[in-house]
Amino acid sequence: MRKLMPMRRIRNVLKELPHDCEEMREMHGKIEEYRHEFVIEMRKQNLDAIICPAFGSYPPKHGAPNKMISATSYTALYNLIDFPAGTVPIGKIGKNECEFEGNGDIWDKLVGENLKGCEGLSISVQIATPPFKDEMCLRIMRDVEKYFDKGKNN
Repeated sequence: MRKLMPMRRIRNVLKELPHDCEEMREMHGKIEEYRHEFVIEMRKQNLDAIICPAFGSYPPKHGAPNKMISATSYTALYNLIDFPAGTVPIGKIGKNECEFEGNGDIWDKLVGENLKGCEGLSISVQIATPPFKDEMCLRIMRDVEKYFDKGKNN
């Protein structure tokens, strides 16, 4: 697998995928358990929503997420546990923010290449709410958008 998939981070993800129907059923059961625990923990902490990055890098160029699968972990989590979620732009990338050094692996090189010419692109946050709280998610998205729009006018 090392020759077929040189990126360690993606290899690790692929190793965890189910190999047959029985493993798939087990995995679905674990996902249901995890979602239940996640919702309980949100309630314990009195959280109505989670606001987090939408992507683990700056806005990707067309086709880049296919190569940068690890960066999709923020959106993938809420898709996995079936949370309503959406993104809201909150600003733009400045000229001095278009560089990335990283540790030199293939992943970091892709991120660095993706940043070339990124000045002026939108920076977004993602809002996620527990299952069946779709309207709350939309309301919070609207509130976040209004907050950042108001800041632009000051």
